[in-house]
Amino acid sequence: MDNSQLSVAPDSLRLRTSHWKSAKELDGLTRSAISLPLEEAARRKEFLWNAMLTEYDASNFALYLSDREFSLDFKRFERAWRRDEWNHYLGFRRIVALLYDQNEAKIAREVKMDRGNFEPIGDFLKDEFRICLLLAYDEIATFKSYLAEFPFYRSFGDPRVIRWFQKVTRDELNHFINCVEIIRHRHQNRVPEVKESLDQFIEWDLRRSVYERTFVLDHYWYSVEYLQHCQDVICDYFRNGLRKAEFVAKIRIDNTKAIEERYEYK
Repeated sequence: MDNSQLSVAPDSLRLRTSHWKSAKELDGLTRSAISLPLEEAARRKEFLWNAMLTEYDASNFALYLSDREFSLDFKRFERAWRRDEWNHYLGFRRIVALLYDQNEAKIAREVKMDRGNFEPIGDFLKDEFRICLLLAYDEIATFKSYLAEFPFYRSFGDPRVIRWFQKVTRDELNHFINCVEIIRHRHQNRVPEVKESLDQFIEWDLRRSVYERTFVLDHYWYSVEYLQHCQDVICDYFRNGLRKAEFVAKIRIDNTKAIEERYEYK
């Protein structure tokens, strides 16, 4: 992966991050250049809207955390993560506007109408360790889900769309690795709590609660097998002590077809 590195102090964690712009990747894209059949576009409208909304909701999450004290590593991560998620939102917004003949300014006004209700999940956000673990859980679930969606984005027929989506997917993997590395780097003494905490996250997701614009815990359509697989990936990371390059290779072994077959949404 071609990632630039943020400048850091000698004792700080080196974040995996990349700098790119959705506007540049999708520049010149028009509805006529997209070959996605109209019936498929109609069927996927809610899916694409939810994907766009969740990416935007990183702003709600960041606002909720804005009055907290965090380590320097987390603050650096949060800035890069927030930048990436906003960039993803802008790309999804552009695609939604093109596919459904909507005005981007109108979409922007609509998504701002709700700042999220974090009270029900406040216990999962008590401290930096829990926040990092919850984000890691969310990001690996998104990464694996996005891998399974590659055939859909290829069906758009324009290479700009698939290149954009490849970069979005890469960012989600970077976010996951950064979160688990912050835990390893800053909260090693809390690692024994990982499994129990993940059990709580999955239990919440399996309640199929209404998503309240919190960015996290929006997995109400995923199967229990899928969520447990995400848990296994995280636990394996801490259990086996895999370092960055090895861990990336391990994750990337999975192919799209296998993910679709084993972790289909319910």
